[in-house]
Parts: sequence; structure tokens; C-alpha cells
Amino acid sequence: MRIFTLASGISTLLKTRCTLCSIYRPYATRKRFYKGTAVIQNDNKWEVTLDHRRLKTPNGNVLTVGNEPLARAVAVEWDSQNETISQATMHLVRAKLINYSQ
Repeated sequence: MRIFTLASGISTLLKTRCTLCSIYRPYATRKRFYKGTAVIQNDNKWEVTLDHRRLKTPNGNVLTVGNEPLARAVAVEWDSQNETISQATMHLVRAKLINYSQ
């Protein structure tokens, strides 16, 4: 187990590495930009929508999953965010249980 000093531990927890753009983005600066979430079926795939806009992957593709329960779980993760979006609380997205290359 690695032990951090308080200052470096906090900065490590508050930043995420974006592999596509090679920069660090703090979690706290991402404000919630949507009011509600929904799940829709499209061509035997399920999609999550934020204010009727389809959720996209970091690559810019529409996020699709193969079954409704997983899509609903992702929608609940997004819907449970408060004023700021904290990826640390979105375990399905963080654990990469969803294939972003779709």
C-alpha cells in the first residue's frame, strides 16, 4: 500500500488522467450540465441520454450497451451526480465495464 503525504494525496485524488488528450483535469471543475437521464433502445442496443442527448464516449462515439439493466445502471450513476460531476462515484464508468471502443 502506497502512503501519500496529505498535499500530494489530495491532488492525486482530485485529478484524473485523460488518455485521449494527455492532460490532467480536476474533477471539481466539471459542473453538471444536464437535468435528467433516460434510457432508449436503438437497433437492439441501449443508449443513455442526458436531457434527450445521447451520451458519448471519450472518443466521441455514442455510448451503447448490450442490455437494458446495464444501461439503466449507467443512467443512475449519471443521475446521482449533484452540482458537480465526480467520476470517482461512477464505478461502472471508472472500472471500464463498458467498452468505450464501440
